[in-house]
Amino acid sequence: AFQGADKFERYLQRLNFDFIPPSESPFFTKKSPLLTEALFLRPTTIVDTLAMNDYFRARTSQYVLDPQKALQYIAAGLSKKPNPELSSLLFAAAAESYFDLDMLRLAKRSFSWSEMVSKSFTEKYPSIVFFGAEAAFWSGQFDTAEKGFERFLQIAGDSEYSPYARLRLAEVLEHRGMRDSARSIYEYLVRNFDRHKVYKRSQVNLFCLDVEK
Repeated sequence: AFQGADKFERYLQRLNFDFIPPSESPFFTKKSPLLTEALFLRPTTIVDTLAMNDYFRARTSQYVLDPQKALQYIAAGLSKKPNPELSSLLFAAAAESYFDLDMLRLAKRSFSWSEMVSKSFTEKYPSIVFFGAEAAFWSGQFDTAEKGFERFLQIAGDSEYSPYARLRLAEVLEHRGMRDSARSIYEYLVRNFDRHKVYKRSQVNLFCLDVEK
């Protein structure tokens, strides 16, 4: 898997991402999609169709735990230079492979590529922003993580994942020593999300803040 990741990195260095966005998107979503909603595909060119085929092959390889083969299919899809939004999706898939391999720095970089290639795609696929921030958080890039989670809260009013983003923002503040600001977010989560998974974590973090006084 690590050999496949290295080959993929060398391949990216040779690509020239000089895209001219076409008029139609190869995707269809609701106006304000959630992270858990389906992303519907509608290729308008043969190039997009072929690249989507590579994407599905990459996903299949991920499901059978073969990240090396997944990265090869992703590279094949990118080499066709499809619609920028489809290229963003391929980069997001690469980032997920890196995330699974615990290669957080490369995961964050691939999520960044995904955003850079098509700014508009994050509105259809907001998980790019959320999991990019998550990768930055776990790799210790707290400034980048903070910006990512704040951006996610702005573009996606997702009732399931927004509390996670707020929890991470509080943990970033706590890491910086801004305990009062972190406490206010934890208390907000405890008051308003008692049936959400962040509830117990927020309670524990509040308890730890009190113990450390």
